[in-house]
Amino acid sequence: MVLLICLVGVLAVGVATETPKPFVATSEWTEIKEGQSVPRGLHVRMNFQTGVKEAKLLSPEDQQDGSNAVLLTDDGSVKHFDKDAIDVNTMEQGLKNLATSKDTSETVSSKFRTMEELKESVKGYDITSEAVVMKNKIGELKKEMSDASIIIILEELEDLAHKFDNGKLMISNGWMESIVRHLHSQNEELYRAAVRVISAANSANPQVQKYCIEKGYLSILLSKVYKQKDNVAKSTTFGIASMIRNFPAALKHFNQLFGFTTLSSKLSISKSDALDRVVISLFNDLLEGDEFPEQKDKKEASRYMESSKQLLCKKILSILKSNGISDTTYEALILFNRIHESCATFKPQIKAKFSDNMELWSTEERERYRIDSQLAQIILNL
Repeated sequence: MVLLICLVGVLAVGVATETPKPFVATSEWTEIKEGQSVPRGLHVRMNFQTGVKEAKLLSPEDQQDGSNAVLLTDDGSVKHFDKDAIDVNTMEQGLKNLATSKDTSETVSSKFRTMEELKESVKGYDITSEAVVMKNKIGELKKEMSDASIIIILEELEDLAHKFDNGKLMISNGWMESIVRHLHSQNEELYRAAVRVISAANSANPQVQKYCIEKGYLSILLSKVYKQKDNVAKSTTFGIASMIRNFPAALKHFNQLFGFTTLSSKLSISKSDALDRVVISLFNDLLEGDEFPEQKDKKEASRYMESSKQLLCKKILSILKSNGISDTTYEALILFNRIHESCATFKPQIKAKFSDNMELWSTEERERYRIDSQLAQIILNL
């Protein structure tokens, strides 16, 4: 950062043995050569990044009445003065006093506490690292306690597990096993709390994703999702998504576990708009960018999903037949755009129903849920 000392008036630039060319000021900062005299009324500064003096013509802002210039006097007081009162001797004396002043350092140091004072101020407080907090919480989970108490601990761990390094700590210290065992709980709230911790640790954390898949945690979630109530299945789907999103290596394993078929089947019987949105959004994420050859994992996702596309097309038609409009509607239309070639049976019905709904939905509704004329044209032209 350039430190500026702005002076208005006459600046002495030294005595040279030869008379240099006169300084010609412009609206841009120009270096003042050794011995050059500077006309009155310029804006002068010392550029401490380059070590040279510079000057330029005053801008309108610089020519406002009054001055912010100050002087540190011999007795340590600060003196404000008018721009016309500045001269070379005043400037040099002020800089000299500033450099040698003890009051400045004493004033600054008085605003901060010493290390000893800081240590004294925190006595009596429990200052513990997050790693230690997590270790203690995991230790508590191993004790006999009520489900309600376990849920509270899991919620605290969820907040910590979102951090990248804390997620890695959960697998390196074997703490994840203490969470996963609650996936077998009959208490739905306890189960969902455990899934949220797992989801938090897996989020954008490849090491944790790889660990969980290798340990079979993805398989556990997939084995449960179809038979679960819609609200519980929504949490489970979040957990599944956290393990496979942005992790191409997981796609093949997900398909081997019949993941696409399982989620598509659950979607086909879902009565929950929220669950529909979560599942369809996941499929859209896996298919996003499928038109780019370099996205090999996206191509694989489309190929793995092939056997499920008829179920998905049927679900898209069902969503449109409800006549409602929501974020799920938007996600369903995006998915239809990506898989329409496999929807030959349902495509005419989907397009016709969508056209009817466009007449029913208000302009405000369409804008709120991003179903604009451009998307409508794309869908109707498929």
